[in-house]
Amino acid sequence: MVSARETILWRIRHATRDVPEEERAEAVTVERGYRREDDASREERVGRFAENVAEYEATVRRVKTDELPGAIEEALERRGVKRLVVPPYLPKNGYLRASRPYGTRPDPGSPKRSSTAATAY
Repeated sequence: MVSARETILWRIRHATRDVPEEERAEAVTVERGYRREDDASREERVGRFAENVAEYEATVRRVKTDELPGAIEEALERRGVKRLVVPPYLPKNGYLRASRPYGTRPDPGSPKRSSTAATAY
C-alpha cells in the first residue's frame, strides 16, 4: 500500500518532470497581478464562486441571510458534526440555531490562535 506522503511526492515529481534539474524556483519570475477589486455585482461574484468550487465537486447551496442558521445547522447534523471551530469575528452562536446548544471555549491549539471551538452538548 502506498502512503499519502509517497502519493504526494509522486504527484510533485510527475508535475515537474519537464523542469530542468538545475532550474531553481527563485530563478523563475511569476506574475502576481492578482485582482484586488471586482466591479462585478454581488450576484455575479457569488455565481462565479459557485461555479469555481463546483469544479472541486463542492456543493453550493444559496440561502437568504435569515435562512443561514438553519442551513448551517442542517449541514452540521447531516454530517454528524459534534465540534466546530468558529472564527472570532462571527457573532457567538449567531449562525447556529438555539434548538441545539453549543458551548464555546478557547481553541486548545497555539496561543496565537484566537478561534473559538463551539462544542455540541
